[in-house]
Amino acid sequence: MQDLQFARTLTSKPNTNSSVLGIWLFPITKPLKKITPIEEKWANTLPVRKQSEYKYSRAYARLALSTLFGIEPLKIPLFAPPGKPPKLAKGWGYMNLSHCNNALLIGWSSKKIGVDIENANRSFNAIKLAERICSTKENKLIKDLEIEEIRKIVLSRWIAKEAAFKWQQGVLYKDLNQ
Repeated sequence: MQDLQFARTLTSKPNTNSSVLGIWLFPITKPLKKITPIEEKWANTLPVRKQSEYKYSRAYARLALSTLFGIEPLKIPLFAPPGKPPKLAKGWGYMNLSHCNNALLIGWSSKKIGVDIENANRSFNAIKLAERICSTKENKLIKDLEIEEIRKIVLSRWIAKEAAFKWQQGVLYKDLNQ
């Protein structure tokens, strides 16, 4: 509950006309909370592994936002079908979420927001990913570095670009060349 106490100290009643930001990080080990009947229905259409990820993210998004708005989590006007960016009812601000294998990151703002999280030790082909997501200038800057340094830089670029695409409500692969 310390997570929630901190969020409450940020603001007691957010004004969606001002610049307010809420960020929550939940470890995936926390117990599952309730979601709405429609979210349960949507979850049941997903593969088993994705069901718990979906339920966890929607339940904790509701819990986090309930601390800002001072209402019960199930009364948060959240519309978040699987595979779509989560939306709040008009006048409730904007939220975004991201998860990795052991954590859930939730962001809320009175203005559009995009968030992304990845494990710092995530293994991937950094050179290949750099060719796809980095500009020519970025690739020139990293070409002579050690592979571990390239991996760290490419991962940070990936996170920043993914958050930016979420902010614009695009899809990373589709919008990468924009």
